[in-house]
Amino acid sequence: MESIYLFMTALFAALIMVPALRQWALQTRTLDVPDERKVHRVAVPRIGGIAIYVSFLFAVLIFMPMADRTRGLMAGGLVLFVTGLVDDIYGISPRRKLLGQVVGTVITMGVSGIYIHTLGNLLGTGELTLSPWLGIPFTLFAVVGVINAINLIDGLDGLAGGVSAIALTAFMVLGYHDGNVKVIMICAALLGALLGFLKYNFFPARIFMGDTGSLTVGFVLAFAALYLTQAPEARIPPVTPLIVLGLPIIDTVWVMSSRLLRRQSPFSPDMTHVHHKFLSLGLEHRYTVVMIYGISVAWALFAALFHEMSQMLQLAVYVGVSVCSYLAIRWLTRRGKNIPFMGNDSSDGIRESVLYRRAADTVAAFWPLLALLLAAYLVMALIAAAQVGAAVAELMLILAGGGVALFLLTRSMANPYLLAMFYVSSMAIAFMIARYGTMPLMEGISLKNLADLLLTLMVPLAASRFLFRRPHEFFLEGIDYLLLGVTIFLCMVVPQLTGIINLNGVLVRGVTIFCTLKVLSVQGPRMSRSLAIAILLTMLAIVVRGYGGW
Repeated sequence: MESIYLFMTALFAALIMVPALRQWALQTRTLDVPDERKVHRVAVPRIGGIAIYVSFLFAVLIFMPMADRTRGLMAGGLVLFVTGLVDDIYGISPRRKLLGQVVGTVITMGVSGIYIHTLGNLLGTGELTLSPWLGIPFTLFAVVGVINAINLIDGLDGLAGGVSAIALTAFMVLGYHDGNVKVIMICAALLGALLGFLKYNFFPARIFMGDTGSLTVGFVLAFAALYLTQAPEARIPPVTPLIVLGLPIIDTVWVMSSRLLRRQSPFSPDMTHVHHKFLSLGLEHRYTVVMIYGISVAWALFAALFHEMSQMLQLAVYVGVSVCSYLAIRWLTRRGKNIPFMGNDSSDGIRESVLYRRAADTVAAFWPLLALLLAAYLVMALIAAAQVGAAVAELMLILAGGGVALFLLTRSMANPYLLAMFYVSSMAIAFMIARYGTMPLMEGISLKNLADLLLTLMVPLAASRFLFRRPHEFFLEGIDYLLLGVTIFLCMVVPQLTGIINLNGVLVRGVTIFCTLKVLSVQGPRMSRSLAIAILLTMLAIVVRGYGGW
């Protein structure tokens, strides 16, 4: 639960900070001005990294204990933050930027006491261990390499943030598998901050993360990988995080090697990165990002699913596939033929693109199934109502009476007071099933188990409808965010009613029911009225069963 609190705190902090920072940047002209090397065509604020790191820092300071590793990460991260901020506002030379990276990395290694001391059984000949005099400089080289890999891939809207979010999610999965709570918490905080920023960074971007963001995000990713593989209790092989960050790392190695072969500085700017290659093949801006997301997800899945495979084989697959992919891209680029793939894009926004509209139409067609699942869940509530007593029935009567009165007065699911009443009613129904649904329906399956299965099926349907909504369809309004905020507050302040019910579970189930109601209500006024009547009739039936005992 602490990881959820970290995630939500960082998410909302970033959502609040980014618009204010964007406005300040526009007023002070702290903008990324386009040139012949850059893809964007208008000046865009470039200080979004402030929101990312401050939101991350805020969540960590509130919820994480300040052990040596956490203190070290915060201390070194502040150095990277200041380095990136100075570069975004005033501009500094690559050497000074590199110096800031080195100083921050050395501080974190010194405070946390962690460095690369083992490379695992990388060659199949036994574990490769490094002495401190070799491991410390190698760690410095590796961390600075990851920082620059994230910095260099930050060339398209949402690219660096999305790739980093995928890597953080993979690290959380690996941390969960290994029981590494500290890594999970660190990654959850940064993931929340990144997602809050990405809302404003997807194409067409309204703000960039700048070096403040790319340097700090790369720094945290690098040390999260070290904490995942180099801690005394770690069981994840060192090659696995390398594969998770496979695309930005191999792209950096490839590009810098090419520059050195041309007798240029490895830090000299050009347009030879993988996203430039995809653009030259004819892909649109947005779908280049989507393509790279897909590659990053594939590597993350490979690392998460096969981290127990032979480390030598993992490395061989990673290097072989990466080299073949780059050679294929190079061959296609030299042929000079564009790939007519995903060309139906729109500059007005992703929801205007042809593919998105097709997906939205497909997802919208599943609303009868979602309505059927909700109806089955309400039936489960009626069955569980036989076990409730007069006290619960009285509460349901109050809620039902208030809901009926508001419905007769408004007859609109958009009314904020009626919405609040249905929200509380959803919580009450979830509470009743969780508390009184222990009766067995068949061997090994209780009513509560079946109800939770229905909710599990409802979640992806409702979530996909939120994600792939049609243009001008709005699901959540101000009152909804307020109610969800109250739910999060209750999860944090009252984590459990000991001896009665798991409050967190009830709140999550209630939010799922309420979101399902919101999704179905956009089908039209008739559906909204039908949903309201169904909920109110269910509540009244529960009251009758509770009082009558039938």
